[in-house]
Amino acid sequence: MGFVLSKMNDMQIGMSVFCWMFFVGGFCMIVFRWVFSHKHF
Repeated sequence: MGFVLSKMNDMQIGMSVFCWMFFVGGFCMIVFRWVFSHKHF
């Protein structure tokens, strides 16, 4: 039972990390595009 519980915990942590990475990545993409569209080098 403890083994299954630890496996579930690992999966939850992995999912939360993935969601966090996805969120941060999307945010960076939006900021990057906004800066590039407003700055003409």
